Amino acid sequence: MGILTKRNSFIVLFITFLFLRLFVSDSSMLLSSDSLKFIETSKRLPNYTLYNNDLYLHHPPFYPFTIRIFSLFFQDYTAAIFISLVSSIITFFVLYNLLMLLTKNFNIVFFIMFFYTLSATFIKASGVILREAFVVMLTLLALYYYVKGVKLGNKKSFIAATIFGSLLAITSDHVIFIFPAFALSYAIFNRDKINLKGLKFPNLSYLILPLLAILAVYGSWLGIKAFQYSNNDYYPVGIEGIPMHVKDFGIFELLSPQLFEPYSEARLVSSGIPVVKRALFNIGYMFNMVPFSIPEGLNFTTMKYLLFPRHIVYIILIYAPLALLTIFGLYMAVRDSIRAKTISDNVNLYVIGLFLIFIFPITQKFVSPRYIYTSYIFLYFIMGYGLAALLEKICALQIPTHCNFAFTFDTFLVLQ
Repeated sequence: MGILTKRNSFIVLFITFLFLRLFVSDSSMLLSSDSLKFIETSKRLPNYTLYNNDLYLHHPPFYPFTIRIFSLFFQDYTAAIFISLVSSIITFFVLYNLLMLLTKNFNIVFFIMFFYTLSATFIKASGVILREAFVVMLTLLALYYYVKGVKLGNKKSFIAATIFGSLLAITSDHVIFIFPAFALSYAIFNRDKINLKGLKFPNLSYLILPLLAILAVYGSWLGIKAFQYSNNDYYPVGIEGIPMHVKDFGIFELLSPQLFEPYSEARLVSSGIPVVKRALFNIGYMFNMVPFSIPEGLNFTTMKYLLFPRHIVYIILIYAPLALLTIFGLYMAVRDSIRAKTISDNVNLYVIGLFLIFIFPITQKFVSPRYIYTSYIFLYFIMGYGLAALLEKICALQIPTHCNFAFTFDTFLVLQ
């Protein structure tokens, strides 16, 4: 029996995952902006307010509530970091189970998990006082249990998906992406095939009931925001709590205060960025891997003192090949998706669809890499799919008989 079995490979990968997140080079942490707001609102619960004593409407309250619970055992900032770390660990196992449920192919899953393990973005997210690791965990938990429920007809899984989706609804406004994600999951993995021509949608309650429950929870939060906006001409929802005129609000302003016109004008003055440049910035950082990480906040101004010769080398030797691998993986995924000639159980179509759903914020006026973290997961799927396909093509060639290992698409690095 070989040393590098699936089990041992997974254990080594998880140990590496923990090592990169438990041992960090930074001896201190800068607390500012959202980090301080999350801690302060957690201290003031059950009054969800900041220093002005007005209801805090920028973010739903469940993440500060979670900090408050764990602050019974730790200092508040330690509790927040602990939540991020535990969330990333849970995400590791949920992601593995979701990917195995979808692909049933350990090789592809291992490569995806490898990219997730080395992601500089997710390594940082697991040790900061921000809700991104928590949000990604809830999103993947909801998706995993929903897909499991649709594929297996397991009612307990639908209940779990509804619970985690509802918790996401009171954690982040990005819960809106769960609705198309569930619909896509229903369409592709439904045990009884959908008949579009005959307008037959079997097990439709599996889609409608969880979405209605999650919508009811999220709707309650939107209702609170609508009530506050309706009863105030001005409300502190601008940059760093600046009061803004909120009387004339619509559904989009309810979803994000950034869409109020004065807020938009202020942001455009301070950070107007062309669409293409903004997209390239956000997509480029999706590839950021350790130990070859590129400095954050890199642009034409900061590159003068952030970009060193070693980073140029990284870009040429590491990131250019990763970008080409992604293009190849996308080509293979699209090709195999088309060859399947069906949407039923079409995993590649599903992943590409999820990637487009969760990367959608990149199309907006104001976007941070934090807004599209979940889409990173599905980019890693495309990269892992491309790497597995590339290795399969290489190993399809004649390998010298003196090679001390054999690689097949079904068995991962089994030593001879």
